[in-house]
Amino acid sequence: MRDLNYQLKQICKHSHEGSFETRVGRERQLTAIANQLHELGFRQLKATSLKQKHIQTLVDLWLKQNLSPGTIKNRMSCLRWWAEKVNKRAVVAGSNDFYGIPDRQFVSDQSKAKDLAGLGALIPGGRKYIEQLRIYERHTANAGLSKMHGLRHAYAQQGCRIT
Repeated sequence: MRDLNYQLKQICKHSHEGSFETRVGRERQLTAIANQLHELGFRQLKATSLKQKHIQTLVDLWLKQNLSPGTIKNRMSCLRWWAEKVNKRAVVAGSNDFYGIPDRQFVSDQSKAKDLAGLGALIPGGRKYIEQLRIYERHTANAGLSKMHGLRHAYAQQGCRIT
């Protein structure tokens, strides 16, 4: 394991900020960022070696890759967290505008779930939300699936129709 990866892992391990899922996600993001820095030619980096040129190079790469603004902003949040932990807050600009990161684009003001349901509801008549949730959980568990909440959002956002 490279020094940078190991040091970032240790920083994450000793920080208890955020939920378990937030901490795991942050560690994954920072591992990927450390790997990208290595691939970009920044070798022998340490966690305290973070500089403005590293941030700018990463942002330039992400913009070139056409990553969504939300993805880039999430990564910037991890970079700011890292900079704070090594007492180098000034290395990362406080505003994403400084790096030319565009604003998030929202598809519409109207919920896709509302589009699907029309004036009705996604929960069949005569059932309570919790009852429908338990049925959904039982069916997904029987199919060997778990943690399906994100797929439910994707389904609603794609505007899929039940036929």
